[in-house]
Amino acid sequence: MGEPSIVLRNSFFMTGDVIILHRAAAGTSVADVLGEVRTELASAFEGENPLNGNEELISRWNNNEYFQVTQTAVAEETYSIVKFSAADDHRSENEYVPSDTFEPENFTTIQTVLAFRQAARESESVQGVLLNWLSGASQGRPIGTGGSGAKPVALTGTPFYKPAFPGIGSLSTSTFVKVFVLDTAPSVGRIHQAQTSFPNHPLLNNLFGTGSHFTIHYNPLQYSTTQSLMEFINDWEVDHHFYDMSDHGTFIAGLIDSALRTRDIQYQIDLLQVLGDKGVGSVESILWGLLQVLAESLANPTDAYVVNCSFTLTTPRLPGSGQALHISETPAPDAAFIRQLEDLDIDLEDLLSLDMLENIFEVITRRRVGFKSLATNIAVVAAAGNQGRSPTTNDRFDAGYPAAFNTVFGVSALDDADQPASYSNRADEPISDGFAIIGGESNGGIFSLSSAQLATNPTPPSINDAIAGLYLAPFPDPTDFDPDSTATVANTVGWAYWSGTSFAAPLVSAAVAIHLAAGQTPSLAAQLLQNGSPGLTIDNEWIIDATLEP
Repeated sequence: MGEPSIVLRNSFFMTGDVIILHRAAAGTSVADVLGEVRTELASAFEGENPLNGNEELISRWNNNEYFQVTQTAVAEETYSIVKFSAADDHRSENEYVPSDTFEPENFTTIQTVLAFRQAARESESVQGVLLNWLSGASQGRPIGTGGSGAKPVALTGTPFYKPAFPGIGSLSTSTFVKVFVLDTAPSVGRIHQAQTSFPNHPLLNNLFGTGSHFTIHYNPLQYSTTQSLMEFINDWEVDHHFYDMSDHGTFIAGLIDSALRTRDIQYQIDLLQVLGDKGVGSVESILWGLLQVLAESLANPTDAYVVNCSFTLTTPRLPGSGQALHISETPAPDAAFIRQLEDLDIDLEDLLSLDMLENIFEVITRRRVGFKSLATNIAVVAAAGNQGRSPTTNDRFDAGYPAAFNTVFGVSALDDADQPASYSNRADEPISDGFAIIGGESNGGIFSLSSAQLATNPTPPSINDAIAGLYLAPFPDPTDFDPDSTATVANTVGWAYWSGTSFAAPLVSAAVAIHLAAGQTPSLAAQLLQNGSPGLTIDNEWIIDATLEP
């Protein structure tokens, strides 16, 4: 058949990386994990399997040099993220763009994942196998997909940044709530510099000053013996969003903190760095974050938890299926491509399966029997994505993952007229399970201010209808309309307007946290939010009424 070369549109993954999730008894050593993994997946190199006879791959499989193991103690168990290098070369482009063809290294990676996944179905210790799919706080078209619906703009005038929910009345609080934000994180140096530059910034002081309820946990993963994963992945930039996004996570945390501070709630916000400074992450980094959530929730089972995921995974979409993620205007794989896959004995549905990640979300929320009891105190909220509408049908794109997972509350963005924002994907799958809340628009106006408020807080017409929040990095140059521009201007205010489903999601996370603090379950919280909804969007998403206050 010759050297394989197949076209897979809209795919972003780390060439060579095979991610294996292993679960074992507490205290299991790395050596024992590797021994179990090799034993459990040995059938991948036997019989008619395409890996049989690949002596170079077998040699790598038997050499510890090509493995990295990250372990997390979870109650009586140890979870291990095992990364196996099936090929030598990783993609090294500095732009976040689709790879049009698979070179032999890519093909080896795909075949290895599929063969290991088949072998893992009979395993008790191997929980799943995945390509190291990339993720992003924003991807794709100039409007953005997955996080930023528009570029951040410097805020002038009085910031309206405190979320309030008219539909949620005064609730008695009885339960400590921890909110995990899985996202980007600014450096310690950037934070210290901002404290000097903006000593009276209320959000900066709330997050990092005396009496703070906020902690950053920086990602410890290594890419190689000489370079951390975040250092490596910081060289990757998001297509059409070539600017520093390290404030994406603190912007989100500030929104949640501001909402909870206005209520008598005992809470803590932990930012887990799973995305690099340019808004890019991977299955490996996200798994690390999810395992931290799992460990914490099992160590303190009486607390309540909300997990905010303002990112989307860059998996392709199965044509004609309910699989959810479009990541650009490029159409889904066509019939000719499907025939190529069939000729190469590649099962597309298996290749694109995210069952391992979905299972982890299910374990975290414990909506299946994974541990002895089913928990009712953990909610996961995720941004639906910002691909907007199909250029051919004008239909809104489906929710991305993880928003579309069954155990996750998906969130879409509204403009200030409670209409779906131009960039927003549908909230969830099915869409009636999702919520819609203000996320801002990208073409003039200001977020939900009354005429009286506008009279006392005039806003230049150039300012976007968007969410106000903490922003410490230099701003993208607002006078340069080239979507690929890297030009910046100095940040002299520490505030930004920013729009996107990324910033709609934390408003829902805050609303859910308020309900959980009152001792309610996530399912009851969702029901009460639906009951208090002022209505449905044209696509039948539940609208949550929210305002921002100074």
